[in-house]
Amino acid sequence: MFADDSTIYSSDKSLNVINDHLQKDLAEISKWCLCNRMFLHIGKTRSMLLTTRQKRRHLSSSRINISLDGAQVENTQSHKVLALLLMKT
Repeated sequence: MFADDSTIYSSDKSLNVINDHLQKDLAEISKWCLCNRMFLHIGKTRSMLLTTRQKRRHLSSSRINISLDGAQVENTQSHKVLALLLMKT
């Protein structure tokens, strides 16, 4: 009854489109979990924007803005996926 270390991602030139895609996907996953008597732990849920420095300079914000059950998902600067450490520089 546990699904650890799940990852969703989106790619687009627009941060608004990325936010919309991730929010929609997170809502669908949350709905599926509820139907299957599972839940997503907001305290363990994080978001992270990976992009080049050049592209980041053109963004008005470099933060992902999504929520889970009304609570804002925390943005992070790094995340470990199995043995791979992803870091935003």
